[in-house]
Amino acid sequence: METKYNESTPNRPDGERILDAGFVVSDLDHYYNQLISEDAWQKNDRNAITICKTDHFTQVLSLLKKDAQMKESISDNLINIQVIKGEINLHIDGNNLTMGEANVVTIHPNTVHTIAINTDSLLLISTTK
Repeated sequence: METKYNESTPNRPDGERILDAGFVVSDLDHYYNQLISEDAWQKNDRNAITICKTDHFTQVLSLLKKDAQMKESISDNLINIQVIKGEINLHIDGNNLTMGEANVVTIHPNTVHTIAINTDSLLLISTTK
């Protein structure tokens, strides 16, 4: 298997890291500290980093500020959202859920959902095709 790396950018000059290999290890505390220290976090209501990406699987660590919104969306992919820190509200298929730390939800393809952030939150979002 060919190891794939992301490329550094002006916003993340030390950002080169493995995105796909025989295995990918992710230090979530390290990425959290990186996200919170970047200008994007200071200027916006969110910041995120892709920690694994293959043709069929993507994993993103998203840091969102209190009152941020992830507007109504629908995906062709299976989505798994794990709350690492904070608290969020989800509206999924007419259901309202409040999720806190260590809660996980799996959303099937073609399911309408919205997310409202109650407190600064760190989410691990995985999608599969």
